[in-house]
Amino acid sequence: MAYCPLTLQGIASSCDTNMGGVRKVYIASFQDDIFSLGADGVVSAITTSVTWYEYALKQGVASMTGERTIDTSIGNNFATNSVVLQFAKMDAAKLKEVEQLCNGDAAVIVQDNNKKYWALGINNPANASASNAQTGQAATDGNFYSVTLSVADGSYPHEISATAIAN
Repeated sequence: MAYCPLTLQGIASSCDTNMGGVRKVYIASFQDDIFSLGADGVVSAITTSVTWYEYALKQGVASMTGERTIDTSIGNNFATNSVVLQFAKMDAAKLKEVEQLCNGDAAVIVQDNNKKYWALGINNPANASASNAQTGQAATDGNFYSVTLSVADGSYPHEISATAIAN
């Protein structure tokens, strides 16, 4: 029987603190080769031929997740990465933007609350997998649109280098 070898290095213990959540999201129309991966798996360059749009979000209303699907019997091993966006107070301008997000192919950059940047849509476009509009019932309920953008890709979201972001 042939075995698949592992190339491990271990993960050192860390005393670093961290914070969950998403600060900002940047979205562009998907194109092939928007992101260039370095040998270390970090995005080393982002093409300048696309326009990125910033989505500033309130604290505690957005998240990024990755879920790996593995079936060794048939050789499946991929991650589905998602970002959930919530836009407070329903209005016509936000509705128009949400409709576009729900109907297009996207590349996504997520800035987390640790000020790290992550790329979704490296090999395949991110597409809306869910959306919601709600007024709430009580005065204390939320009034918002939400959109979930998801992409099945080769791995979890890739970190983006500070150099790639600066350029």
